[in-house]
Amino acid sequence: MNTIDIGSIAIFLVFNIIATVFLKKGFDAVGDIKFTLDYAFKWLFNPLIFISLALAMLCRLLYYRLQGGLGATGTFLVLGGLTYPTIIIANWLILGESLSGTKILASILIIAGILLLGVK
Repeated sequence: MNTIDIGSIAIFLVFNIIATVFLKKGFDAVGDIKFTLDYAFKWLFNPLIFISLALAMLCRLLYYRLQGGLGATGTFLVLGGLTYPTIIIANWLILGESLSGTKILASILIIAGILLLGVK
């Protein structure tokens, strides 16, 4: 894997973390989900939710860019496998969510699985 791919993976993970945190904070600010026009406007015009959706679209574009170098399976394994542990750690550090032994073990097993399968 060359440095461009590693940089793209790092950007993907950072954007994904920011999008997840912003989306959670945006929904916390908007309140409970209601199927009304008023709620839809609150949702659409909340800056945190808007930024989160924009970053999610950029993540998707990076995902497709990485498929050229890693292939579809390799991209899915690397990005899918690294996203879960990084989101768990970010939510723990930034949002103060609990970090259980089960989450830590699951993250270790996911990363071990990626290493066992290898990406060529």
